[in-house]
Amino acid sequence: MRLPRRSLRRRLTGVCLLFLIVALGVTGLDSYARERDGLEGAMRQNLDVLARLVAANVRSGLEFADPQEVGEFLGHVVGSMQLQSAAVFTGGNHRFAMAGDPGLAPLAPVATGRAGDDWLHAVPFTYRDAAGETLCGRVVVRASGAPLRQRLADFAGGLWATMCLALCGLGLAAWWLLAGLLRPVAALVETTQRVRATEDYSLRARPVADDEVGALVRSFNAMLDVIEERDVRVARGAERLEQQVRERTAELRRALEAAEAATRAKSTFVANMSHEIRTPLNAVLGMADLAMETEDPAELREYVGVIRSAGANLLGTLCDVLDLSKIESGKLELSPVPTDLESVAAEVLRPLTSRIQSKPIEVVLEMAPDLAPGFLVDDVRLRQILTNLVGNAIKFTERGFVRVRIGAVGAAVGAAVQRVQIAVQDSGIGIPADRLPALFTPFTQADSSITRRFAGTGLGLSITDRLVRLMGGAIEVDSAPGGGTTFRVTLPLPLAPSPLQPVPPPEPGWRLVLACHVPQIGRAVAAAAQRLGVGCVAVGSVHELAAVGALGPRDAVLVDDPDPDHDALIDAAVPARPDGLRRVLLLAGYQDLTRAAARCQERRYAGYLIKPVVGRELAQRLLLLQSDAAPGAVAAAPAGSCRAARPGEPLRILVAEDNAVNQKLIERILRRDGHEVTITANGRFCVEAYAPGAFDVVLMDMQMPEMSGIDAAAHIRRGEVVHGGRVPIIALTANTSREDRDACLQAGMDEVLAKPLSIPGLRALLAQQGRRRIDPDHETAAAGGEEPRT
Repeated sequence: MRLPRRSLRRRLTGVCLLFLIVALGVTGLDSYARERDGLEGAMRQNLDVLARLVAANVRSGLEFADPQEVGEFLGHVVGSMQLQSAAVFTGGNHRFAMAGDPGLAPLAPVATGRAGDDWLHAVPFTYRDAAGETLCGRVVVRASGAPLRQRLADFAGGLWATMCLALCGLGLAAWWLLAGLLRPVAALVETTQRVRATEDYSLRARPVADDEVGALVRSFNAMLDVIEERDVRVARGAERLEQQVRERTAELRRALEAAEAATRAKSTFVANMSHEIRTPLNAVLGMADLAMETEDPAELREYVGVIRSAGANLLGTLCDVLDLSKIESGKLELSPVPTDLESVAAEVLRPLTSRIQSKPIEVVLEMAPDLAPGFLVDDVRLRQILTNLVGNAIKFTERGFVRVRIGAVGAAVGAAVQRVQIAVQDSGIGIPADRLPALFTPFTQADSSITRRFAGTGLGLSITDRLVRLMGGAIEVDSAPGGGTTFRVTLPLPLAPSPLQPVPPPEPGWRLVLACHVPQIGRAVAAAAQRLGVGCVAVGSVHELAAVGALGPRDAVLVDDPDPDHDALIDAAVPARPDGLRRVLLLAGYQDLTRAAARCQERRYAGYLIKPVVGRELAQRLLLLQSDAAPGAVAAAPAGSCRAARPGEPLRILVAEDNAVNQKLIERILRRDGHEVTITANGRFCVEAYAPGAFDVVLMDMQMPEMSGIDAAAHIRRGEVVHGGRVPIIALTANTSREDRDACLQAGMDEVLAKPLSIPGLRALLAQQGRRRIDPDHETAAAGGEEPRT
């Protein structure tokens, strides 16, 4: 009985090892080829740099015909740069000077390339002879290929050792795991054979796990129950017994169908989650490898940007799963605060435009003129709803537009609550009508091919639907294949004062002239102008500006045209002010701000507005124009643009963090802001390093070996009772539940920051502590009176 189980175990282990060998072999060969190409490229680049350096320094020796000086310099280069030889040739291909091994130095100029196992590199240069005639000389350097071969051999040895270790470790793991997986099956087979041999139907198999094998064992036991009951009741009649058997068989069939459906749903979820997690992880690891190999700052920034974007996608996937779990368990709570819907929508839409990449899509925000200035709503969850809906719209739209319209539905309820409708419309692929009912089901997309083409876990719309219902609202969708999709979210929101400072309205008589070929942008700008009490005229392009007629001093021209070749048409249609500034505002995407600022500076335009256009920013621009602001306003950042917060007062900071990578990260952040940092590896070391008056702030990880952050904070607070004073303690934790936050606060911590860390949030807290150190009476009002939200 044990031999077949061991045989199956060996065969499965062998199959796993075979696939592992193939995968490691392909990966190893690819890694070796990349390493070889990288080393050879570096060798060619180094030789080119050395040859050009020699050419730049021997020119004067050739012009003054001083071979001794050139030879000394070549000898210094050969000795210090570990070259085999270096030679300088005149314009007549005569070897003027050389250094190094005479047997390896060429007698005549040679082309760049390989010489056996060695490397030759030639660089031409110009010089003047004694008669003043310009000649073309040549520098030839030669380097040994032995170091490169040795590095490749070491790399191959390391790959081989890694493959062997991986094979051994994974083989043992597979052998051990298969033993555990097959043990319940063997026990079930043994019970089956005992029942067959003894015909004792009172025997039962013991379930060993709550999984498919456990379900099989329970089904087997249920079958034994049926058989035993049949034997007991056989005297009562064969017909009744047959009916009971049919009933039990039907029950088993339904249980099997339910189990198969659950298995399929779980397999789909696991496959989607695996794809959604592995895809950004692949980008993170791959770009990190490339970043470690490059020295170009621009290329490095590009790699880091991809890593950050992939990390944000991975974090979003994990947050979706956690949010769904919180909603289903009823632990998600709303935190309404006074909110300006237009600013929240703009803050959500502008970063999402980075997902457009090269697709011809316009993202438009349209605010209804009758909308109240402020509402009481959980802005974090509102951002999540907008992010899910707009992100989906961008993902499933190849060209056209994504339009977000926010407006009121009906009159205010009791003059205190207004029904607000958020409509997200796109011109994308659309959804078949028969798939709409399942659209808000977790782990579901409109078509299985959608998952392969566009990816996604299928959680976004489900979370959005549940958040909307939690906020007392409703969501509906209209769509047709090829005709785009429109989601409408209706929320009853209490009215509240706007949290933003009011912007004075422009003076009467202002008019906006919009040159834009996208009708949706025209309607959005017209709605914003109506809210400001400003007239608006729209034309299809800058070519039609002349048809508007003469522009007056109260006319501002908005141009949505990224082509700088059309600037001459704009200049011809818009007269310049006496100071040379033109009342032209460019509409620029979030990724094109640098080019827009340079274009405004060059053409003397009044500035730019970030798309999608926000009425508040438009009003601020018009105020600058009506006050005849100086051209310096062109280079000023538009309202609503993000600027890095300036670090506050330098602090002495004690950090308790057990993870080495997180230690480096937080140390770099703090030291870059000018703070003095002391790093400890766990709570016990933090308590030992702490001394009254030695630190201004303590950053405390919550979970650490030997002593947790909660225990360390409580220990510090007990010591402060004896020695006096109180140092602020900020918790750093990936556990963001209310219970974990309450535990940190009860241990004496002052604030909780969630991981991954928000650098602006950390800087804001530290700046607040710096102000308190200078002015102890300067409390949270100095920071805006609002506690940072985790």
